[in-house]
Amino acid sequence: MNIWESINSSWQVLYTNKMRSGLTILGIVIGVWAVVFLVSFGRGHEANITSIFESMGANAIYITSASNMTQGMSGATGSLTMEDAEALANSNRIPSVDLVAPISEKLSKVVYGNENKNVDIMGATPEIMQIISYPLAAGDSISELDVKRGANVAVIGSQTATNLFSTEDP
Repeated sequence: MNIWESINSSWQVLYTNKMRSGLTILGIVIGVWAVVFLVSFGRGHEANITSIFESMGANAIYITSASNMTQGMSGATGSLTMEDAEALANSNRIPSVDLVAPISEKLSKVVYGNENKNVDIMGATPEIMQIISYPLAAGDSISELDVKRGANVAVIGSQTATNLFSTEDP
């Protein structure tokens, strides 16, 4: 049997069994479409999640004190200190650590003029801006000189700026 006889025989079988042939083709098309859809859907979500982690600092590790998570349990040893942060930042002790930014966080009331709002206040060193890479809409970030001088400076979020400073530039 040569190739032309095989092709002719195949066409005759397909033509004779139109419904079976049509359903087989439909099944193949739906199967291929489903695989392409799921792969592209998965890659889209992977790209979205990757961009979210990169904006937070994909290689950042957040360390919190055990006492923050074990309130009321005996054996909690207290909170992390600046000395702990300096020890983590020491390249002789941990050479793979590039930046350390200790953060202190507290929910508090902020008042300006007639406006007062409860906001999440975070105290941090200037390295935090390199780690989390949030873009600034206006102004400057906290510098090392501000920390050394003990300057009264703050970086505020856009929502807080809108809520407290509705008519003027913060």
